[in-house]
Amino acid sequence: MTVKEFYQQVALKNYEDYKTDPTSYRKLWSTLVSANTVAEHVGLERLDYGPSTRTGLSNKAHEVRQDYPDLQSLNKRTIALKHVRSYVAGQLTETSTGISPSDPATWQWIDASGTTHDLRDVADRIFATFRTIPELK
Repeated sequence: MTVKEFYQQVALKNYEDYKTDPTSYRKLWSTLVSANTVAEHVGLERLDYGPSTRTGLSNKAHEVRQDYPDLQSLNKRTIALKHVRSYVAGQLTETSTGISPSDPATWQWIDASGTTHDLRDVADRIFATFRTIPELK
């Protein structure tokens, strides 16, 4: 599967499904998790889908995220979504335990710097960013 196919058939479809039902936390969660994977797919495309080590792919995905800061931010939010809590150097930095799927007012985090991140805004920003990535056009 190419990055364009993954983006159009998985990530973008999840986002479109969420936008038609913005009260569904499940759809928002699926949107964010699949969107986070786009950086790895872009990295693979930039490696010409050739053989790569796990570290090589990870480094390339890291480069992609550095090129697009919204992807870097998304990665932080998604790690906490998937793993419930995020730790850096043994310190809790973010948690998703305060999110209630039935209460959209809770679909946010306050990160270690004290900044609040509304997950709905994160989704909208990331899909605006995707429109600027050449591999996705």
